[in-house]
Amino acid sequence: MIGPARMEGQRLCYVQHLMERHAEDLIRLLDSGARLYICGDGSRMAPEVEAALRKAYSQVYKKDDLEAADWLHRLEQDGRYAKDVWAGGHVPASLELIT
Repeated sequence: MIGPARMEGQRLCYVQHLMERHAEDLIRLLDSGARLYICGDGSRMAPEVEAALRKAYSQVYKKDDLEAADWLHRLEQDGRYAKDVWAGGHVPASLELIT
């Protein structure tokens, strides 16, 4: 999934919107061992992406946000979720899902 936030001729689309739209597929892929890498603005994009991940997990498994946060932390500890982020500024974000 790539969310080209501001590409000429393309509708405005952020990664977290794609994640919400494809929540079940995303969680299914992560559950089957996929790795998730995000790259972009650490002050706005990264927290919104993590919120979208927690929301997707909560919706799919009917869990609360604390359980979803624990799940996300485990993914990170297992090396299956990583981020390359920087502070401030407005730079389009990207997300890569490797299965």
